[in-house]
Amino acid sequence: MSVRLNQLQQSGTVTRVIIHSLEGSLYQVSVEIDGAEHIVTDSGGKLLRTNSLTDMKERLQSIPHKHMVMRHESAYDEMVCQPSGGINRLEIQLH
Repeated sequence: MSVRLNQLQQSGTVTRVIIHSLEGSLYQVSVEIDGAEHIVTDSGGKLLRTNSLTDMKERLQSIPHKHMVMRHESAYDEMVCQPSGGINRLEIQLH
């Protein structure tokens, strides 16, 4: 499910903002509300993306939240013939 950025700016229910670090300098965002993750879109319904972590943090300043993390998930284990059953996820607390 998705939620628009302007809806979040008026909401007080965001537990956690998750900035996804994708390939290179590409960032996308989701939020955790009542234990469920929701992808964030812009006012036109397109995925909210930036090419800079700083730009993403600035766009999210007006969202009331308790925690903000950056998440990176890697497929490198599969690339070097390791089992692919687990989650290879790193989350870093942002301020």
